[in-house]
Amino acid sequence: MSSKNENTTKDSVNIYLHSQELKDSVLNGSSSYERYIILMNDTLQLENKKNTTMIAELESSIEELNDEIGTSDVRNSNIKGLLKNFHEMNKWYSDLDMHKSSIISKIQTDINQYKYNAKKHIRMLEAGLLCVLGFVYENYSTYNFVSMLCLLCVVVSFQESLLLNLQLPECTYEKELISLLKEDISKTTKAQDYIHEFIDQL
Repeated sequence: MSSKNENTTKDSVNIYLHSQELKDSVLNGSSSYERYIILMNDTLQLENKKNTTMIAELESSIEELNDEIGTSDVRNSNIKGLLKNFHEMNKWYSDLDMHKSSIISKIQTDINQYKYNAKKHIRMLEAGLLCVLGFVYENYSTYNFVSMLCLLCVVVSFQESLLLNLQLPECTYEKELISLLKEDISKTTKAQDYIHEFIDQL
C-alpha cells in the first residue's frame, strides 16, 4: 500500500512503500522524475533509521559519560580534600617540630646558665672558706685546723659533685638521625612546591 501526503503548498512529498511488489508496481508506472523521488525517499529513510540509531547510541554514551564525569568530580573533590588535609597536617607537624626544638634549646640554655652561675657561686664559697681556713690556721691549733680542713673538703667535694652530675644527655646518634630526617623532609617538601597548583586544578 502506498500513500502520498502533500501539504497545500506542495513543499514536501513523503512516500511509504511497505512491500517490494508494491514498490515495483509503483516504479513501473512512474516517470523518471517520480522514480527518482521514490528511490531517494527510500535512501533517505534508510539513512534516517541509521542516524536515529546512531543518535540513540550517542545519547546513551553521553549519559554514561555524564555519570562518569559526576563520579570523577566527586572523586577529585575527595582527593582534593585529602591532599589539603595532608598538606595542613604536614605544616602542623613542622610547627610542632619547631616548637619542640625551641623548648629543648631553651632548656639547654637555662641549664647551662644555671651551671655557670652555680660554678661561680661555688668558687666564691670556696674562696670564703679558704679565708676561714686561713684564719683557723693562724689562730687555732693544728687539730682544729685539720678538723676544719676535712669538713671543708667534704662540703666542697659535695658541691662539686652535685655540679658535675648535673648533665643533659648528649643524644649524639639521635641528633644525627634527626638531622638526616630533616634533610630528607626538606628535599621532599621542595619537590612538592607544585602541590598548591595541583590542588587548585582538581
